[in-house]
Amino acid sequence: MKTTIILNWLYGGMNRRFHTSCSVSPCGHFIMAGSENSLINIWNVKTGKYVGNLIPFDGQSCITINALSINPKDNMLAIGHFGSRLPVLLLRYDQNNMKKNKN
Repeated sequence: MKTTIILNWLYGGMNRRFHTSCSVSPCGHFIMAGSENSLINIWNVKTGKYVGNLIPFDGQSCITINALSINPKDNMLAIGHFGSRLPVLLLRYDQNNMKKNKN
């Protein structure tokens, strides 16, 4: 008996050699997935359309983002990688920063 359905195929990430992970945003509208080209790719869950990307380790090339974890309570995103001495990165949404960037 079939119990699951495929909602969308999400294209755009580069995963040829290493296992990478993905995470659903707390609102449930977006999927974020690590990639072998230093990017975190983001898609809309409902439409499957590519929304954009994050470059968490700016200035670093060929970093495999292989771990993503969202903490919805504190609006944080933990980002891990493979093959580099860079630290685990913690990003936190700051509404005050968004207001400053709009001005």
